[in-house]
Amino acid sequence: MRWIVFVILATATSVFAQSTPPVQYTSGAQSQALGRTISTQPSNILDASFNPASLATFRDITTTISYASTRSGAQQLGFGVAIPIMQHGAIGLSYYGLRHDFRAFDENGRPTATQPYDLNTVVISYGWPFLKNLAVGFGAKFVHAEIGMSNSEPHDIGLSISAFYKLPLKSSLLRNFQIGFFVNNLVQPHMRISSGRKSLPREFRIVLEKSFNFANSEVNLINNIVKFDEQEVSELRNNREYYAYWGLQYSYRSTISLRAGLIEESFVWGSAIKLNSFMIDYAYGDYGEGLPRAFLFKHFVSVSVFID
Repeated sequence: MRWIVFVILATATSVFAQSTPPVQYTSGAQSQALGRTISTQPSNILDASFNPASLATFRDITTTISYASTRSGAQQLGFGVAIPIMQHGAIGLSYYGLRHDFRAFDENGRPTATQPYDLNTVVISYGWPFLKNLAVGFGAKFVHAEIGMSNSEPHDIGLSISAFYKLPLKSSLLRNFQIGFFVNNLVQPHMRISSGRKSLPREFRIVLEKSFNFANSEVNLINNIVKFDEQEVSELRNNREYYAYWGLQYSYRSTISLRAGLIEESFVWGSAIKLNSFMIDYAYGDYGEGLPRAFLFKHFVSVSVFID
């Protein structure tokens, strides 16, 4: 969860200097296990809120809760619900709360007292089946952070748009092939509540996904080409603007799923099991070569309930 690393480290110096705005990487366990990719077939509302257009595929009322932890003791809780709207897609509401007690440092690098850090994010999203093979989605993110007992960062708003298109081709190579795009935190200056701070970091993605269907199983190969806004590139991302994230999922009878992902040089994996109206997703990862891993998520669990 690189955005969380960026937030925590930037916030640690904010006791003595102006920090960058708090942001949060918001998704569920499926996205994490698939190399932090966006999929056009999310298994739960928390992953769907990361790609609003995918809500167009939801047919059941879906409720998801999640829990994630780090080696350093940071914890994140998530909750979301998706409600289908007849033949007009679905609307989703998600909440993510991060709590971490970190050691702050002064301008000379000397450690100071431990400071509590709370980051709360609410995401409202909507996915609509615009055409037979085309879905579009929109999302609004509301972010608020509290540092210590008295420092409260103002709210920020980030808007997101996404779309994906299933190629209507019958050849074995291009059948079940979907392409999409996603723009996260599409924020304009006049839309920010806090005028004295940077907007939320902007992120662009091209999504490529190919499904291979067999008798009782399915294999999904996912690739995301990611570009971060140039002004947000920092040493925490190795001064790079472009990344390629990869994910691979094998599903048997839509009941058991095995997942693996590649984030730069880091390998992640996960699994899922679905029994009737109940589903558990799990992801394990030690993300980011060269990053302070103590801040990064190691275990991620999502539990979902589906109501017809």
